[in-house]
Amino acid sequence: MLHLIGLILKIIGIILTVILGILVLLVCIVLLVPVRYAADVDFPGNVSEIKAHGSVSWLIHLIRLKVSFENGELKWKLGLVWLRFSSEAEKDKEAAPKEKRGKKNKEKSVNVPKTQRIEEKDVSENAKEKKSAETGKEERAEVKLQKTEVQGKETQNTKSKDAKALDAEHLKKESQDTKSHKTEPEEMSRIEKLCERFRKIFEKIKYTFRQICDKIKAIGETKEQITVFLENESHQRAFAKLMKETVWIRRFLRPKEITGDIHFGFEDPYLTGKTLALLSMIYPFVGEHMNIEPDFEEKVLEGSVKIRGGLRLFHLIALVWCLIWNRDIRILIKDVRKRMK
Repeated sequence: MLHLIGLILKIIGIILTVILGILVLLVCIVLLVPVRYAADVDFPGNVSEIKAHGSVSWLIHLIRLKVSFENGELKWKLGLVWLRFSSEAEKDKEAAPKEKRGKKNKEKSVNVPKTQRIEEKDVSENAKEKKSAETGKEERAEVKLQKTEVQGKETQNTKSKDAKALDAEHLKKESQDTKSHKTEPEEMSRIEKLCERFRKIFEKIKYTFRQICDKIKAIGETKEQITVFLENESHQRAFAKLMKETVWIRRFLRPKEITGDIHFGFEDPYLTGKTLALLSMIYPFVGEHMNIEPDFEEKVLEGSVKIRGGLRLFHLIALVWCLIWNRDIRILIKDVRKRMK
């Protein structure tokens, strides 16, 4: 009896160790097997003619993604073990129901009997005759209306001319009376209007000056808050930790192979200088294998770039683990959230 219990326990232990071994193997595969990536970009001379190809794969191409950009079209292919998806397959699926609808409509038009078509033609001819008779009646009525409108306008014009002549005579008499009756109170009203205008201009200047002062005060307050935030000892230690971890992770995130030769330029030399300044930030990491040549006179974009590398999930998890368990970084995150609110 004891011998059987021992055998059962032994079998259960073997099964558990096998399951644990499989789980540990899967975890190691996920953490240590790198996600490999590659990218090729060609610049033939114009932005519209750029060609780009990229691919991402993991675990002996069991999971793979390919992306290409040519002639202004983006194409992609995704593979999950034996399953395959692509942009072309989706286009075919969308086009299939449209083709089926077109075929059904054609079949319906063919299956219509001849007698029905003849009846439809007779009905359409009768409808056209009715429409033509109705349009003739409408045109006659419109001609009569136009004649009556013209006569009415002529009578109105004669009356309006007489009224305008009378109004002109009255206006002349009133203007002569007003010129003769100009007095000092009117001159005083003009002076008051000028004073009101100057007062409004002065108030506007005063309001803008106050706004400028308020903005200067707000900038001073924000500057003081930023200096207090940066001079905090725990925040300084957190920044130092972040710099240290970024230097550590940079070694593993850096691509294994970068080669390229770029000749670029814009019509405006200012834009060329700006882009060159941005590229100079990346140049210390890729300067050994990259050749960047700016052109300050012509609009040019020529060359090619090739990138190969891999990323392991283990390094990213280790970075997040070190940052989360650091007390200074947790305090920094809390303070940033408070200020964002």
